[in-house]
Order: sequence, then structure tokens, then C-alpha cells
Amino acid sequence: MKPVLHNKLLESISGVANYMAATLPSGFTIQTSSGPITLSDFSSFIIEGLGKLELSKKVDNEVFVKPLVAIILLELSGCEDILETKSIEGAVSLVPVVTSESSDVSGDEKKQREKADYRGQNHKESHTTSESYQDLEISSPTFQHLKMKFKQLCQATFQAGNMIDAEVMSVLTGLHTVLKVIRYSCATIDDRVKTARPQTAKEGKQHPLMWYSLEDLQQVLSVLVRTLKLQKTTDKEVFSKVFSVVADCVGLLMSTSDGMRSLPKVSHECCWILSFPWLPFHSNWMDLKISSDFSDDKEVVQLSNEVNSKIDDESIATCLKISCPLSQGCSPKMEVDYLKNSIVVVKAGLNSFQYFLFHLGANYIHLLQDIVLPHVDGCSDCIAESLARVVGPILCVLNKQCSLNWNVEPNQKSMPLPEIVCSVCTGDSIPAEHIEARVVSPFLALLSRKTDTKLALIRNLPSIFQHLDLQHPNTAVSKVVKACMELSTDKQQEVRDEFRKRLKFLVNSGKPCSSSNIKAVISKLKSAFDSAKAASDCRLAESVVIMLGELGRVADGELLLVVIISLLDSLLSSSNLVKAAALLQVKSVSSQLMHGGSSEQKEADITLIADTVASALEFADTKTFLSKNLKLVLPLMVKKASEVSTALLRVLGELLQMKHRELLVINFKYVFSYLVRNCSKDELEKALFYVHRETEFDFSSLLHIDYQSFHNELLLHLSENYSKVFSGLAMLAAKDDSYNGPRPITQTEDMADFLQPRLLGILAFFDSQLLNSHIPLEDKKLALESLVCIMRLMGPKHITGVRVKVMTTLKIGLQYKEHGFPLLSCRAWDCYVRSVEPSALGPMLSQVIVTLLPLLQELPSQVSAIFHFLIVENQKTFSDHFRELYFMPSLVELQEVNKVIARHKEHHSTQPDVRNQLREAMKGVAHDSVDVRVHALSKLRDLLYTNQSSLHEFVMGSEDVDSIITELLSVLLSGCRDSNSEAQSLFGECLGALGAVDPGLLDLSTATNVDDMNFAYDLIIELARGFLAASDTRAQDCSAYAIQEMLQVYRCGSKESTSRDVPKPIYRSAKGSTYKDWVCFWTGHLVNMMVKEEKSSTVFKACRVIIKHDINTALFLLPYILQHVLIDSNQEQKAEIQDEILAVLRHDDGKAREESHLSAQTVFSVLDHLTRWKQQRAQELMSLAKTQSKAALAKAASHDQDAGILAVTKFLKQIPQDVLSRASYQCKAYARALMHFEAHLKSDGNNLQNHLPFLQKIYVALDEPDGVLGVSATRMVKPTLNDQILDHESKGKLGEAQACYEQAIQLDPNHLGNHQGLLKSLMDLGQLNTALNLVNGVLADKPALTSQLNAYRVEACWKLSRWDSLETHLQKETSTSDWRIGLGRILLAVRNKDLSEFEKQLKVVRSAQMGPLSAASMEKGSYQRGYEFITRLHMLSDLERGLKQLVSSEVGEDSRSRRADERLFSEWNNRLALTQASFRVQEPLLCMRRIILGLFDPNNHPSVKQEIGQSWLKSAKVARKANQMQTAYSFLLNASYYSLPEFFLEKAEWLWNKGDGHQALICLQNGVAEHFPPSKMQQNLKQREAHAKALLLIGRCMEDTAKFESNSVMKQYKEVSDVHPEWEDGYFYMAKYYDRLMLNFTDRPEKAGEFVIRIIQNFGQSLRYGNQHIYQSMPRLLSHWLDFGAHVAELENMKGRTKSDKVENIKAVLSQLNAMVKDFTNKLAPYQFLTSFSQLISRICHAHPAVFQHLTEIISKVLAHFPQQSVWMSMAVSKSTNQMRQLRCRDIFRRATQLDKNLEKFIRDATKLTDRLLELCNKSVERDCNLLSINKDFRNLKRLVTDRNFSQIIVPLQSLMTVTLPSTQTAHKQHDPFPTTPVYISGFDDGVEVLASLQQPKKISIQGNDGKVYAMLCKPRMT
Repeated sequence: MKPVLHNKLLESISGVANYMAATLPSGFTIQTSSGPITLSDFSSFIIEGLGKLELSKKVDNEVFVKPLVAIILLELSGCEDILETKSIEGAVSLVPVVTSESSDVSGDEKKQREKADYRGQNHKESHTTSESYQDLEISSPTFQHLKMKFKQLCQATFQAGNMIDAEVMSVLTGLHTVLKVIRYSCATIDDRVKTARPQTAKEGKQHPLMWYSLEDLQQVLSVLVRTLKLQKTTDKEVFSKVFSVVADCVGLLMSTSDGMRSLPKVSHECCWILSFPWLPFHSNWMDLKISSDFSDDKEVVQLSNEVNSKIDDESIATCLKISCPLSQGCSPKMEVDYLKNSIVVVKAGLNSFQYFLFHLGANYIHLLQDIVLPHVDGCSDCIAESLARVVGPILCVLNKQCSLNWNVEPNQKSMPLPEIVCSVCTGDSIPAEHIEARVVSPFLALLSRKTDTKLALIRNLPSIFQHLDLQHPNTAVSKVVKACMELSTDKQQEVRDEFRKRLKFLVNSGKPCSSSNIKAVISKLKSAFDSAKAASDCRLAESVVIMLGELGRVADGELLLVVIISLLDSLLSSSNLVKAAALLQVKSVSSQLMHGGSSEQKEADITLIADTVASALEFADTKTFLSKNLKLVLPLMVKKASEVSTALLRVLGELLQMKHRELLVINFKYVFSYLVRNCSKDELEKALFYVHRETEFDFSSLLHIDYQSFHNELLLHLSENYSKVFSGLAMLAAKDDSYNGPRPITQTEDMADFLQPRLLGILAFFDSQLLNSHIPLEDKKLALESLVCIMRLMGPKHITGVRVKVMTTLKIGLQYKEHGFPLLSCRAWDCYVRSVEPSALGPMLSQVIVTLLPLLQELPSQVSAIFHFLIVENQKTFSDHFRELYFMPSLVELQEVNKVIARHKEHHSTQPDVRNQLREAMKGVAHDSVDVRVHALSKLRDLLYTNQSSLHEFVMGSEDVDSIITELLSVLLSGCRDSNSEAQSLFGECLGALGAVDPGLLDLSTATNVDDMNFAYDLIIELARGFLAASDTRAQDCSAYAIQEMLQVYRCGSKESTSRDVPKPIYRSAKGSTYKDWVCFWTGHLVNMMVKEEKSSTVFKACRVIIKHDINTALFLLPYILQHVLIDSNQEQKAEIQDEILAVLRHDDGKAREESHLSAQTVFSVLDHLTRWKQQRAQELMSLAKTQSKAALAKAASHDQDAGILAVTKFLKQIPQDVLSRASYQCKAYARALMHFEAHLKSDGNNLQNHLPFLQKIYVALDEPDGVLGVSATRMVKPTLNDQILDHESKGKLGEAQACYEQAIQLDPNHLGNHQGLLKSLMDLGQLNTALNLVNGVLADKPALTSQLNAYRVEACWKLSRWDSLETHLQKETSTSDWRIGLGRILLAVRNKDLSEFEKQLKVVRSAQMGPLSAASMEKGSYQRGYEFITRLHMLSDLERGLKQLVSSEVGEDSRSRRADERLFSEWNNRLALTQASFRVQEPLLCMRRIILGLFDPNNHPSVKQEIGQSWLKSAKVARKANQMQTAYSFLLNASYYSLPEFFLEKAEWLWNKGDGHQALICLQNGVAEHFPPSKMQQNLKQREAHAKALLLIGRCMEDTAKFESNSVMKQYKEVSDVHPEWEDGYFYMAKYYDRLMLNFTDRPEKAGEFVIRIIQNFGQSLRYGNQHIYQSMPRLLSHWLDFGAHVAELENMKGRTKSDKVENIKAVLSQLNAMVKDFTNKLAPYQFLTSFSQLISRICHAHPAVFQHLTEIISKVLAHFPQQSVWMSMAVSKSTNQMRQLRCRDIFRRATQLDKNLEKFIRDATKLTDRLLELCNKSVERDCNLLSINKDFRNLKRLVTDRNFSQIIVPLQSLMTVTLPSTQTAHKQHDPFPTTPVYISGFDDGVEVLASLQQPKKISIQGNDGKVYAMLCKPRMT
């Protein structure tokens, strides 16, 4: 047969054999004429043809392999049991387990292991080989024939020397076919064994079946080597084919199970054959085990050199593919270079790189960088795909927790590769260490390649992310996640589908995952969905939804919640495709969540239906489903009232595990409501009878089980079916025994009367319906609609009484903004305002309107209709409350409303003054409603900003601050504790707008007992406030309950006390983690401690419910509760209270926390209350002792009362004063700290020296230099550096303090406080550059101090206007509470003109100041304590105003901008004048002003430069007055650049204060000569003032130096008045100088007269132009005049003894003086004389008639103008025993009545009152009498003051008697010296206490018309 024909025939027979083996059973035979033919015959024919085929063209040996394998497998189909049995017998694997850890073993150790394995293998081989062959030959004749052919082909190869190349190739191909058949058969049998014995396969046990013997393996290798030798001379094409087949044969050999278990020697021979392509280029091949077929190494070298050029790339790729997985490795370093060759080689190398790295070990990770990564960028598509495939396996190898598994697929055509099995990826272990993300990051570039590459990389994502650290936050890992998430939006659907299957691995497959990774995944999916929705890409949206579902199946916690919400949101998509996908995913996720809860088989069909429905609706179980829907299901069953209903009820009862009777009883309220609304009369009767039969309860009994609920359920549906619900309520009324009205109810009024007792319960039920989040929105709408019907039904008669409760319920409805709820709310509010009586609605008008304002924009017509009803239609009724409606917006819809309000305001007052506007605003600020407060605060803020000049006048217009400012500050300070953050912030804005008023200008002014009705009044007021201000109905109900209990307690009633376990201490525990929780819980716990004193216990326990919700009520009650608990408690409870207080006081975490300050302040307030109560109680007992007999006293001073004082006193002593002091210091309550520390020093005086440092710190904080000096003087030991620093700082010697700090740093460079102190000193000295350089140097050396010192650097930068550096340093800051950092951020925003950032940072910084202020506002003196923070608010307000001017000036006209600048500067100056005149306060304000002005453009703001210079001068002045001379000099240097006329004045004063008077005088003279030369005319007042001031300073310097003649000094002073004739100081100092000179002429009266004239003239002129020196000028003026007149009178009486001409001269001088005094009497204001009224009235007996006449005119004028004050001082003189005094006083009264006729009755009544009081004073009493009675003993006094015609006479209080002077240097003749409201005498308390002294003075109590009582002491002989 010809060879070609032979080939075709053999292929045909192979095809037939393959078909028969696949379709015919085993043992099937074909009968032919030649006899039977079996499959073995077919296989024999094929086998015989192997090695004899013609290879002129490529022959696919798969044609022969498939049928042979099929036949062998068919023949071996029954051998699995044998193989399984042998496997069970325990055949041992001959190959060591290969893992990634073994690759790290050293070379010597490997060799020793190989030898041991080789010996073990030889020992086992004899057994396994013979047995295996026998099994195969018996079971498979084809295999026996194949083995014979194998030997024949091997033998033929040894005879290949006589064969041509084609024959050699044919034989080699036949051998290749045999090896492939064996490999396929081996793989299939192995697979069958694993399937039959999965446990054996899992344990890694090998079956003993041998396909090759050791001799076979060695023989094959020899054949292959020999073939290479023989073919070395062939051409490249032939040799390349031969080598490719040889390499493939080696691979087939090694991939067979026997090959994998081969000996090391065999493996080594395979390796060197596969390494053949690399041998010529490397010396490393010497490590290979060369085959014995070579004589020596030279032969190998020669052969490899000869054939190397004949090996093509595909063959090299095959070698790489086969060699890499081998455990021993070939020659890795040789392979590396070849990876850089052609694409074919590189691709093969990359595909095998993981095996290559596996054997080398993870230590060779650098090869990844050297070999793999260079191919990532710019590689071909096929290389990119290869790279994508190997990423996952490479990470598994790097993790060192993997092994190789040779799972050969039976039908695999190409050379098989082992599988890398990673225990991390399979979940068998967790990563020992995670792979760094930087290893993966370079491969992310493959995501932009073609689809095949993306798919390959996606399939590796599980391996990638299981080796990355997804659990902890990692930026690099998050970047990998984000990059991979881009695949979710890939254009190819195939990519998205493949990606979503592996999406779960990006979130750690449901295991813990960092929030950043989860956020990245969810954010991308959300954005992808939104993008798809926007682009109408339904396919992409579907993919995203499916991805969400994939996440949901592995998610939990927050991620699961996000997934579910996103899926539910997707259900609302407009695309049906997306909705369908979302629904499927929701079900899938739900099913996954509920997986594991299998349903039980029920006995009845209803059970199965319930289970099915519950499952479909995705309820947790059937019981839950039924419980949720019983109120819907039961009424339907009862309505049927049949046996079927009963059966169903029983089944439901079984499912719910209760009896059906119980089921009906519990849910009858729902049943009854349904039946009433949906049944006819007959159906209702039938249903009720059915219920009676099933429950055995009649209708009345069922109703009484829960009577209120039946009303609630019916009324809930009142809006749906009014008539039937009304009938149902009538049925309930018919069964109600307590109802006494008509039956049946048919009228609305009767129904309202019936429901009224249950109305509060009904409202509470509706509250729960609206608040319950589980109730659907439609049901909430039903509740609100029915509430409207209820209001109409009940009418104003009943709604008015619960109006506040109803309004709170309606407010709940405003929370819902969707599905028509706002419109329904409007209807409800409209009904409400018409359902409340007008008299009760009026006070609530502002609250109603402000509540509805948010709806105005959405529903303008509906809301405006309500406003129209309230304001337009009822303007007469509510007009008194219109003044509260200052917040109405200007809208078209409200045009008529606003007209009515405006018309009402105009009717009452054309334009209320600022004072009244402020009072009106304060009423709103103190309102109980937070909405009203917010609007009122906004109004007040605007009012303060627009009336800065008026505010300045209120503060600086007179000597005392206007009372409106004091009231305003009190209201604003109390509001700092507002719980609403928006309101609190507005309180801060208002304080800033008002300004930091000097505490020294303000007058910001008793404990009660629980048994006292005053306490009851205060408590009920507080509870009512809590009721009105409640933000939720629960708190409101608690307040209402407490009020009801209070009203009962003060009549009767008591409660049982309860107790509970609480943590000790409560502070900072879980129960007291926040300030509110701590206050409320501790107060409630103290209430539980009370066991005695019935009334107090009942009072406090009644309030316990509201204490839980309202912190203000808790704070109000806490002191009283603690007081009673201390009196009644045992020692253990007292110790617990003490521990609680000490826990608060000793808590110090190193941070200034708002809550810590508030807690400590609460303790201070409580302790203050206890102290006041103890003192008050002691005084009461002392008073009782004076007024009662001994028996009564003994009875009153009972054991309980004494024990109470003792208990409180003992408790207070147990609180250490030093602990209180240090806690106060931490809270910046420095005055309190000093008080407590002084008390501590009294008790620990022996250790005074040890306590001095802390005492010194307190004085420094209080800015008390005298105190610091006192400590220094007291110190007995050498002062430390720290002590010296405090001394220097208190004296203003910052330079010395700086030197001490530098010395301290040298001694301890690491002490942070020293660095901070030095920086602060430099900053205060104005050495900002030095401070900045210093902090930069310190931080360069000690970077760890950045967080502590960076704030100084930030402050220096913004003070120096270094904005770039400021921005850099702020980036390092995260703090939001540091003042300096906050200002830096604000100023940077101002610099960048970023208004949004400015407002944001301004709000943050302002809020940070409110915390300490809220703590400070809790005690008396809060303004002084919080002044630092108020100053900061002032500064923020200035800054805000400056920014607005800066922004507005950019768009305004130049002239308008200049005027605005002038207004701003004037406003700033006025506000600065309000503040405390201290360096600490004013310098920061001035500094901030300079920084803001520095941002202005000088071209648009020409006056800015001058204003900055003025600011430097003011800073210098403030520093000088603070004795900080070096700082002042620094400021002067800065001011010198602005060439201001005032500069030399300030410099001169600085020189004078330094003690350099001579230089000061020179500076002044030079300055005057320069700036005010004689030729220059002063054009304006400011210049005249500066000139006059300079001249005055020169004069004073000349006077003080005493180096100038008096004439020169007088001339200098005279020049002052000439320059500025209307300046008070010029005349005053001139008068003083004359007064001083007159001392030299006391013995020359005629000469002294000249000086007296000048003195009186200048003092009088001084008083004309100001009151700054009035308390010196007026007394000296009067003294000189009166004394000179007395001297003249004396000389006149001595006429005979004195010269007449001398007397005449003196009389002429007196006449001149009298004329001057008369002139001043007319020119000066009366109140100026009133300041010296006591001096005037005391001289009414003056001897000189002319002087007395003028004196009478002065006193009469004062009395006429100020009778209330003057009369009290005059009456003492009028009742004098001196007759002349009495007569002259009457003359004065007579003259006063001539000036004012109305004074006659007033003086008469005042005289009578004086007489009656004198009677009281002179009343003689027995020595043992301590108490008199006004009603009994002084009836005339009582009759006088109770007379209706009795004149109004003020109570002689110091505040009402003291003159208030104007603050500015002007005449102020129209000034009101008594601006406060006078308090008149309205009566006297009956008791008059007689004091036990010689004169027996009487203590009386005057009742003022202001309702207060004022104690006065009346002493006899008032002369």
C-alpha cells in the first residue's frame, strides 16, 4: 500500500474507532466474513500504523489519539474499584510536596532531600511497578499493545543511524502520539479516582497505578537525546520540527502522573533538555545534571552551539512553557534574557512567569520589576493579555501560601500547566501578610487596553483583592479600588457582566472592609447610575443595579443599608428594564438575608397561604406578618361572622401562639372601629353578637378593657366617615357610666362635652401617629385630616384649654414636606386659629406666625390667608400684639397685612426711639419659642448695627451707663446657654454688635425654701416655660404633669420614693457622657435619694419626669434638691454626693472643653446656693432668737433645723478649697479661684510659701500687679525663674521676662511652656519678625512641637500680613477651637475676598467663643468672667463690618466710599471707647483694625493711611498706661512713619513716664514749633485740641520741674486757654496752679484776694466746659468763695481793729467774687451744684449777708430742680436744734416754692414724713423689747403714707441720690443726672426692729412702688 493511501486509511479507521468507542457498549463485536472484530482490533491497527506515517505534510495526531484513549478508557471502565482499593491500602507518593515555602530552602539542603527521596523511591518502586503493569495489561489489551509499540519505537530510534530524516521524524511522531495517549488516559483515570474517592483526592493521596516504569522513563529520555544528536546536521526547518516534538514529548512525560512522581535524576535530564536553547550563552548550566548519553560537558557545549541557530522562537516558547513549572528548575538566569526576545518567546515567558517566581521564591520579587513591568506600557495586545492573566497568580506566589497542583484535563490539546493553588484564595487561611498596593498599581494601565485584556484582568480580580489589605484605610489600596471601579461603566456589556461577578471582592467579600473602599465603590456606582439615567442608557443602569445586587449578597452593616436603599431607589426608575432588574435584585438580596429560615410544613392550607404571602412580602416570618396585619385581617373575619371565620381565627391563634378568644379581645378596638365605619346596622349587630359568642364578653365589658383606645381608633377615621364615627362615639357614650349628658348624643355640642375629659389622651394618640416612623405617610395624613375635624367638633370652648398642646401637635405635621402634607398642614393651622378664643390666641400670635413663615414661600396664598384672618380681619382684637410682629417679610401677598401692622405702629408712635425698640426686641429674645427667638435676635442684631451712635451715647453719654444697656447685656448673657445652636450663634453676634462694654461701667445686679410659696411660684413659672418651649410632645406632656402635681402638692398629696442602681460617679460615665445627660440624670438620682420631708419629696418627685427632658428645669431644681438630700441623707449618700462633685472638679484632660466648664460651673452654682442658704437660715434663727421667748425659741430651733445647718456646713467643709480654686482657675473663673484659694490659705497657713506660685498665677490672670508684688514681698525663698517671669510680666517688664525665658530655655530646652512664654513676650513686645524666626527655628529643630507652636507662627503671619506664609502654615492645622488659628483663617478669607469661606470660618470661630460664655453666664459676675470672650466677639463684629466696607467700596463711588470710610472709622473709635481701658483688651482690637485697613486699597481709601497711624498711636498710649514701655516704644516707631501731629505728644508722654522729663519738654517744644508755628492758623477743632494739649503738657512739665518762674508757667497755661478757650483742662490746671501759688500768701489777705478771683474764675470756667474735674473744681470754688466771705465778715466785725482801706479792698474783692458766683449760678447746670449740696447746706448759717443771699439762691435753685434728692439732705438741717439753721432752712424752702409753686405741698409732706420718722427714732422702749409695730405704735406714720394725697417721695437709696454726670467735656445743661426710674415710698412693713445699742436705733422696711422692700436704719438726734 502506498504511504499516502496508508495515511488516509489510518485516519478513516481512527474515525470509525472513535465513533464506536463513544457509542457502543464494552465488549461489542462486529461479525464479518473474516470473523468477529472488536474495538481492540481497531486499536491494534491504529497502533501498528504509528511510526510509519508519511510526514510530507503536517499530520494531526489527535486523529489517532482520541480513539485510542477512548478504547483504553472503555477497557478500564471497571478498574476504578481496584484502583480505589489500592489507594485505600495507602500507597505513598514518591514526589515531595511542592510549596512556595520550599523554594526558600538552600541548595545544599535541597540536594540532601533529593538523595533521601531517591532512596525512598527506589525502595517503593519494585512493589508499585509490577503491580501496576499487571493491572493495566489484564484490564486493557490496547494499553498492552501500546506499551509494546512504545518499546518498538524506542528500539527503532536506536537504529536511526540507518534511517533517513523523514523516517526519524515519523518514528518520533509515533512516539509522541503514544506519550500523548498515555497522558490523556492517565488524566482520565485520575479524574475518575478523585470522583469515586473525593476524600482521598482531597487528602492528596496518590493511587499506585504506574503508567511508566523507571526504565521506560530513562529509555524515552535517551531516545530523545539520541534523536537530537542524529538530527544536528539537518537544516533549520527539520531540526526545529524535531526539537519542538522532543520538547513536547518531555512535557507529556512530565505531565503524566508517573512523570510528576519521577526521580530527581529523570527530572534533571528533562530540565537540561529543555534548557538546550540557553546553554551556549550562560555558564550557569554547569549546575545541570547532564545525561549519561553524553561523554562529557564539552560534547554538550559542542552540540548546543551547533544546533542553537536552528531552534526557532516557537520551540523556545515551548521550552519555557514546560520548564518553568518543574520543581527543580532549569536555568532561570538564562531564561531571563530570552524573555526579552520576540513576542512569541516573551508571551510564553510571561505566561509561565508565576512558576518561574514560585521556584525562585518571593525574595526574587525584583524580577517582577525587571522582567514583567517593562512590558506593561506600550506592549502589543497579545503581551498585554498575557500580563493580565498572570497578575493574580503572581500575587499568590508572593504571598508564600500556595502550592502546585497538576490537574491535567483529559481533552486538553496544548501542553498542560500545573495549577497554583493559593490557600488564601480558597479561603483555607488568611494572609500572613498583605501585598502592597504598589505591586498591583502598574498593572492598572491594562484597564485601558482591549476587551480581551480587560476580561483577563477582571478574572484575576479575586486573587488581586484577596491579597490586598482591604480592611484598614489605605490610600494606595483605595486608588486600586477606584481604578477597578471604572470597569463598572465600561462601554462593553461583556466587560461589565464579567466585572460584576467579581465586584464583591473589592469590598472583601462581606468581610470587614475599610469605609474608604466601600465609599469608593458606592460612590462610583451611584455616579454611574446617575450618569446612565441622565444619558438614558438603560443597559448601563441595569448593569449598575445588578452590581448593587451582587454587593448586597455579601454586604452587611452600613454597606448593606446603602445597597438596599439604592436598589429601592432604582425601583422608581422610569425604565422598565431597570425596574425589573432592581426588583429581581431586591428579591435576591432579601432571600439571601433570610436564608436559613426554612418553612415548616403546616397542616392546613391557610398556613401554607400565610407562609407564602409572608415570604412574598418578605416578612421575617409568618408570625411577624400576621402580627403586623391583624388589625386589617380580623375585622374582615368578624364582619363575616360565620363558622369559616371561627376556623380561620383558630388557625391564626395557633400561628400566633395564643387563643383565638384572646386574639379577639386584644384587637377588638380595631374591629369595632371597622365595623362602625363599614357595616349596616344589622351587620353590626350580627358581628357584635358573634364577638360576644366567641369571647364570652358582652359589649360593655369589652369596652372597659381599654376605653380610651376605642375613642382614639374611631376619631382617627373621623375625616373619612364623619356621620358613622359620630354614631360610634354615641354608642360609646351610651355605655359610659361617668357621662351625665343626653343619650343618645345627637348634637355636636353634646359630643364635644363627652369627649372633653379624654381630649388630652386623644391628642397624645394623634402625636404618636404622627411621630411613629413605622406608620405610613398616608396614615399620618389621615390623622392630621381627622385632627382638623376634631378641632371643628370640639370648638373654641374646649380647644382653647389645650391650645398649646394642639399647636405642638400641629408643629409635628410641619416636619413632612411631601405628598401634599404642607397644604394639609395649612388647612389644619387655618382651622386652629379659628378654633381658639381670641383672648387666648393673642399672646400666641407671634409664635403662630413665625411657625408658619417657612411655608410662606411654598404656599403663599394659603399662608397669607391665615395671616389675613389674624391681622386684617381681627386687627382690633390682636392689635396690642402687633408690636411683636417685626419680622414680617415684604411680599406681595402680605401687602395688606403689612399695611395694617405699619398703620398700628404709626398710631401708637410715629417712630419709637432706640431704647423702646431695644426693649421690644428683648421681649422677643426672651420668648419661649426658639423660632421667635431666632427672628428677634436677627432683628436685634440689625438694630444694634444700625444704631451704633445711640449705643455709644447710652454707654458714654453720662457717668453711669444707661439701664437699657445693662438690661440688654443681662438678656444676652443669659441667652448664651441657649440649646439651639442657631440662636446661640445669634446671641454671640448681638454681643459682638453691642461691643465689649467696660465691666467697670456696668452695674449687673436670695435663696428660697421649698416650703415657701415664692419657691412654688418660681418653680411653676419654670415648668410653664418648659411646657411652652418644648420641642416635642413627650417633653410637653412631662411638663404638664409636673405642673398638675405642683398645683396639688401645695394643697395636699405625696408620692412613694424609688431608687435604682447608678454608676458612681455619674460624671463621664455612660449615663453622664454629655453635660445634659449628667445634669438630668444626677438630678433625677438625687430625687430618688429623698426619703423624708413629705412636701419637698413630693414636689421634686413630681418634677422627675420633666427633669429627664428639660435641662433648664433640672438646673433650676438641682440646688434645692441637693440641699434637702444633704439634710435627710445618711453618711454613705453624702459621701456619694461628695465623690460626684469631686469627680467634676478634678476632671482635667488637658483641654479646655465646653462641657467640663459647664459641669464645673454647675457645681459652683450649687455650692453657692448651699452657702447662701446656710447664711440665710442662720440669720433667720438669730432673728427668731431676738423676737421670741425662750420656750418658743427652743421649739423653733428644733433638731431638724439645727441638723440641717450642721449637715450643710459639714458637707461644705469636706469640699477642699484648693480643689475648688484649681477647678475655678481651669474654668477661667479667676476671681472665684482667688476666693477659694484665700480660704484654703487660712486653713493651711503654715504652708504659705508652698502655695505662693499658684497664688501668683491667679493674680497674673486677674491682671492684678499689686497682688503679684505682694506675693513677691511675701516670698521667703529666692524666687525661681518662673516666679521672676510672673513678676516681670505683671509689671509690664516684658524685656526682662524675655531674658528670663531665654535663660529657662537654656536650662531646659525641651520645656514647651518656656518656648511658648518667650514667643508670647516677643509678640506682646511687637517683635513679630523675631517671634516668627524663632518659632521657625524651634520647629526645624523639634518638628514634634508643631501642633503646640504653629499657632504662634500663624498669629505672627497675619499680624505681619504675610498671607502666603499664613496659607502655608494654616494647611498644617486641623484645630477649629484655637482663637489665633480661627482668626488666621478668617483674615485669609478676607484677603482672598472669599465671602463664603469668610462666613463659614466666622461662624465657626464665633461658636467657639460661645461655649466658655455659656459656662460663665451661669453665675453672678458672669460678664467680668466672660469679658475676654465678649471682647473677641466685639473683634469679630469689627472685622465683619470692615469686610463689608472693603467689598462695597469696590463697586461704589469715590465720594460715597470716603464717607463710608469716615463712618466706619468713627464707629470703630466709638466702640473702642466702650471697652475696658487695658492693654489686654484694646491692643488686640487695634491690631485687628490695622490688619483690616491694610487690605484696603489706598488709592480708593486715602484716609486709611492716617487711620492706621492713629491706631499705632492708640496702641502706644494703651501700652504706656499699662506700663509696658518697651512695647509702647515699638508702637511709636511704627507710628513715626505716618507723620501725624499727635505723634510728638504721645512720645513726650512716653518720655515723661520713663522719668526723662527734660527730653519730654524738648520733644514737646520741638513738636509745637514744627506742627503749630505762629504763622499757621488752626483751621479745625481737632488741630486746636492737639495744639492745646501740647501747650498744656509743656506747662505741666514746666510746673513739675520747678525750674521756671511762675510768670512763665502762668503764661504757658494762659496760652492753652487762648488756643482752645472751650477746653475744661486748660482752666482747671490754671486754677490749680493759682491755688498752689496762693499758699505762699496766706498772711497777706489783700494779695490772696487776687488769687482767689483767678482761682474761682478758672474753676468756674472749667465747670462751664465739662465735668471731668467737677469733684475738685466745685468744692474748691465754693470753699474759696465761702471762706473768703467768712473772712470778710470777720474783718467787718473787727472794724475798729483793722484798717478801713484794707477792709474796703477786701470787700471789693468779695463783691467781685459774689458777682462771679452769681454769673456761674446762671451759667452752670443745677446738677453741678447738687454734687456739692451737702457742702452748700452745711454753710447756710454763713455770717456774711450777701454771701448768704447768693447761697440761698443756689440752694433754692437746686431744690427746685431736684426736690426729691435735695429734700432728704435738707430735712436734717431743717430739724436741727440750732434755731438759725431752722429759720434759714425755712427761708430756702420759701424761696424754692417761689421758684416752683408745686413744691409747697411736697415740702409740707416731706416735713410731715420727717416728723413721723423722728417720732419713730425717739420712741422710748424697754430694754428687753426688740420689736415694735407700725400699725400699733406709729399709726400716724402709717396714716400719712397711706393717704391718697400724700406726695411721691423717693426712697433715699444711694443709687437715687447720687448724681450721674455726662461723660464728655461739654456743658450738658440739659443733662438728666438721674436717668433711672425713681422708686417712691408706698408704705412700711409693720415690723420695726429695735437694735440693742445705746441709742436704740430702729430698723424699718420701706415698701417701694416697684414692689421691693428696702431696709433703712433710723437713728435719733439727726442734726
